[in-house]
Amino acid sequence: MSDKPAFVEFLQCTQATDRQGKPFVAQYRVTGADALKAERYMSQRFGLPPLKFYCCVWDSMPYFYRDKKTDLGYSFVIASEETPINQRELWLDIKFFYINVSLDTEEI
Repeated sequence: MSDKPAFVEFLQCTQATDRQGKPFVAQYRVTGADALKAERYMSQRFGLPPLKFYCCVWDSMPYFYRDKKTDLGYSFVIASEETPINQRELWLDIKFFYINVSLDTEEI
């Protein structure tokens, strides 16, 4: 996410050579107070569906996006840290949500 909003904090980018496709995985995070803005940004920019609450986390489920300019395919996941908070209106009480963006370096 080279043009990420300022409220999205970049954490690290590593290559998972032990995984199929040997993807680069960029990790980001946003505060609970900014999670709704992040969800809207990801939806508008990449088509990511709304997060849903499952058991003990808010999760987007894996989502695939192909860049129209480069034809590269990216996998996205947004998830909260483990939480009992199951109402969107209370997201500001969740410390962090994490965004993982993966790009395979080998064909699967």
